[in-house]
Amino acid sequence: MNKIEVIQIEKVGTKICVHFKVDGDVKRYFQTDIFVSEYINDISAVPDSIAVIPFVCNVLPIIWLTDSFLNLPVLDQSFYNGLELIKEGYCKMYPNMLFRGILEVGNIVDNKINIERSKRSCTVLFSGGIDAFSTLLNHINERPILLTIWGADIKLNDTQGWNNVYGHTRKVAQSLGLEYGYVKANFREFIAVDRLSVLVKESGDEWWHGFQHGIGLIGLVAPIAYLKKLYCVYIASSYAVNNVTCASHPTIDNYVAFAGCNTIHDQYMYTRQQKVGDICAYARRVGQYPLLRVCWESSGGKNCGYCEKCLRSVYGLIVEGEEPNNYGFHIEPDKIRLSINKIIQTYKFPIHNRCYWKEIQQRYRGNKENILPSYRQACLWLDEFDFEVFHSKKYKLKYFFFKLKSVLSHWDTLSYVIKTRLRIT
Repeated sequence: MNKIEVIQIEKVGTKICVHFKVDGDVKRYFQTDIFVSEYINDISAVPDSIAVIPFVCNVLPIIWLTDSFLNLPVLDQSFYNGLELIKEGYCKMYPNMLFRGILEVGNIVDNKINIERSKRSCTVLFSGGIDAFSTLLNHINERPILLTIWGADIKLNDTQGWNNVYGHTRKVAQSLGLEYGYVKANFREFIAVDRLSVLVKESGDEWWHGFQHGIGLIGLVAPIAYLKKLYCVYIASSYAVNNVTCASHPTIDNYVAFAGCNTIHDQYMYTRQQKVGDICAYARRVGQYPLLRVCWESSGGKNCGYCEKCLRSVYGLIVEGEEPNNYGFHIEPDKIRLSINKIIQTYKFPIHNRCYWKEIQQRYRGNKENILPSYRQACLWLDEFDFEVFHSKKYKLKYFFFKLKSVLSHWDTLSYVIKTRLRIT
């Protein structure tokens, strides 16, 4: 029988350690039996029914997909009441997959805090990227707390990268007179992500993007929500609602609640390019350029400038008539097209990002006259490029032969090394 049982919920100072035991085949999906989340505030006063939520949020999809049994000593009532609706969101997103499993709770506790909304606060999960900045600007009048997660795109051992990221959050918060904080958690490291991605292969997505990151990030906020008496957690949308699968979605996120604090999957009616346009309009209005942090490829918490995500963000700014280097990038106009060619040749336009590039292309075609002269040459490829055809079988076959040619081009060197080693032995 697949079973996960919480043995102890340990709270020491700013750290929560959830010790758990795993039995059955589901054990292969875990790297350790301790889930750790660490906060900027002392969390010793947080009740166990709240302190366990970060762990629960990050194992629920595993429980459901492996038909496992999850045993908890205690759980918050607001969170418990939303579980079936959260599961329903996953079921609708992946109708060909089975979401089963059993959750057994020893004691369900009502932690709802009845305080006037005017005396409570809210938070924005803030990565520093386009979506997060747009959500921040959309709710700036609510004076949200900016909360950044260490362990999401910055690994726990990348201290320098984290210092850069958190320094960025601090700078943004201070410039706007906002409170800020962080959560450090092993939520991506305590599980075997590669094996879980194999488990969900039939979904057409991988574990982090398709199943974990939405509810996983939101759950980490629960102890802060209790301490700060939050009425709302805003998590920025990644996509306008469409047929793209994504773990962060209004049909899932909007049902995650704790201690009377609700979650809002924000601005899912906006396209990414509309968000870029709003950020640019804000920059022009106040005369201050937000420094965006979008890169998932580079270490050190900065933008590399030439990966697919950096280029997507750079082009989003260019087609709005902006200079990307004003927004935290360090690029040279004559090298952008070379980088795009490389992305195309190595088939690195992920299909779930196609909608973003088509939005950029549409904005380019309608705003050519406002693009800065230094970037016009780098945009010419957008005139004719067909993203639908790019993801067709024809291009997949072309990519296969590209990889085959690359392997064969190294064959002489490889065969020489093999022959040399055989002679030595």
